[in-house]
Amino acid sequence: MAGLDLDEEIDVSFVDIAPPTPPHKLVRNARFPFCCRRRRGPGQQCYAVLGDDVLTAQILSYASIGSLQRIGMTCRTWLDRAYSLASDVEVDMGSWKCAHRRAGSHLAFDLGMCLFPGAKFGRTITLAGQTWKSPELQNSEVGDDDLKAALRRFRTGQVARLVASSSSLHSSSVRWALESFSGLQELCLSACGSAKMGAEVQASLDLCTSLRSLHLDRVQLRPPPAKGLRELIVGRQVMRDFWVLGHFPQLRVLNVSSKAFINATCGQKHLWLLKTFKECRSLEEVQVYSAAEVTNEMLAVLMQHVPDLKKFSGCHTSPFVDFGRTVDFPFEGGARRLDAGSLCTEATDAFTAHFPAADIFIDDVYAEMLEEDDSW
Repeated sequence: MAGLDLDEEIDVSFVDIAPPTPPHKLVRNARFPFCCRRRRGPGQQCYAVLGDDVLTAQILSYASIGSLQRIGMTCRTWLDRAYSLASDVEVDMGSWKCAHRRAGSHLAFDLGMCLFPGAKFGRTITLAGQTWKSPELQNSEVGDDDLKAALRRFRTGQVARLVASSSSLHSSSVRWALESFSGLQELCLSACGSAKMGAEVQASLDLCTSLRSLHLDRVQLRPPPAKGLRELIVGRQVMRDFWVLGHFPQLRVLNVSSKAFINATCGQKHLWLLKTFKECRSLEEVQVYSAAEVTNEMLAVLMQHVPDLKKFSGCHTSPFVDFGRTVDFPFEGGARRLDAGSLCTEATDAFTAHFPAADIFIDDVYAEMLEEDDSW
C-alpha cells in the first residue's frame, strides 16, 4: 500500500464510526473496514486503524477474520493484535489484492498458510456420497515475485501450509520457499503442465521433514523423508518411478489420481498398491478410484494388513490377465482360493463385512457390463 510504513503505528484521536460519506469514498485506495483517512503529505493518503480500546473490543467481536487481517496490515502492532486470538498464524487474503502483477492475480493466505486463488486447495470430489480432496490442483498463474512477496511477510517457522500451484513458478523460487520454510506441515505443489518447476526442486523438498500432508500434481517429485507424514495425495503425471512408502509409518490417507502414473501398466500399478498396503499398516482412508483395478487380491491384502480402514473408494473395469494366479481370500469361515486378478461379489461382501464401520464404495463396472450384455 503506497505511502504506508507497516512499522509505524499511527495514533488517531478522533474517529467517526458512522461517516456520512459512503465507505467506498472514504477508503478508495485500500479496502480496509473500520478505517479512517488523514492527509500525510502532498499527494499521499494515510489509513489508520481505530485506536480506542473499547471500540477495539467491539470490532474484534463483530469483524470477520478477513477484516481483522486487513486492519492488521495498517501497522505491525495491529497485525499482532489481529492474530493473537488464534493458536497459530492465520492469514486469509482471499479478497485482498497485494503484490500483484496483473488484475485478478492476488495473494491469499489461510491459517499460517500461503494460498493462491485459483489453486482451489479446498476443492473436493464426491463419489457415491464420499467426499475426497481433489487430486488435481488448478493453475493460479501467480509468478515468482508473487510467491516471494507473500512469504517475506512471515518469519522462518511461521508458515505451516503452502500451496504453490502455477505454470509461472520457476524451480528457483520454489526452492527458495521450501528452504526458507522447511518446517512446513502441509504442502501442495503443481507445475500445471509447464517445465519451469522440475526435478531440481527435489533436494529442497527433502528438507521438509516436518510435513504432515503432501499434495503433488503434475510435477515429478517424490515425498521427502518425513516420518510424520499422514496424508499423501498423488495427482496427475507424478510417478515415473515407483516410490517406496514403507518409511511412512504414520500414513493415514492415500489418495491417488487416475493419471498419477507415467508409462505404467495395470499390473505395475496394482503391484505397487499391494506393496504399499502391506507396508503402510496405519492407513485409514484409501482413494484409488480409476488409479488401479480393485481385485480380489487387493481386498484380501487390505483385510490382512490394514486393520483400521475407515474409508475406501475404488473401481473394477476389467480383470487383467494374471496367468491363472490365485489368492487365499480370508473369508470369515476360512480362506478360499479365488482368482487374484478378478473381482467377485462374495469377495466384496466379505470385505464390507470385515470393516462394518467403514465407508466403502467399490464400483464394479465390469460386472454391470456383463449384466447388460446378458440382458440383450
